Amino acid sequence: MCIRDRSKADGGIPSFWLTALKNNEVTEGMITERDIPALECLTNVTASYIDKSHTRKGFELQFHFSENEYFTNTVLTKQYLNEDDLMSEDPDVDQIKGCEIDWKSPEKKLTVMMKTKKQRHKGGKGFRTVQREEKCPSFFNFFAFNSIDPEADIEELE
Repeated sequence: MCIRDRSKADGGIPSFWLTALKNNEVTEGMITERDIPALECLTNVTASYIDKSHTRKGFELQFHFSENEYFTNTVLTKQYLNEDDLMSEDPDVDQIKGCEIDWKSPEKKLTVMMKTKKQRHKGGKGFRTVQREEKCPSFFNFFAFNSIDPEADIEELE
């Protein structure tokens, strides 16, 4: 749920970016039911060059969010850095850098699910309950990659 002042109409189309991402063949499979309330708070997606004087060095995608109950970031970023090979017609992606998401609480972290397991005490008497984070599919895993090996197959990252 987005935390917005309903008295101020911004004139935007509600859930525009969520709808756009759900209708894009690249991102549609990344979005889970758990992601939808957070993605309803996505207000804009922009792109900029890393170095405006050398546009071949790479670009950054910025995902702008209104205040929400999941994370404190107002912008989540993903950078694609290219090799600086001026002789190449198509520069190769050398690095992909994500950003850290500042989740408001462990329960709001959309990239993991909390699993509760019973464990036997070491002495063999009684049980204890342990909670563990287990990774789960989420659109927000898109921001987790901090770098790639240029030789790695991009499909392996998905």
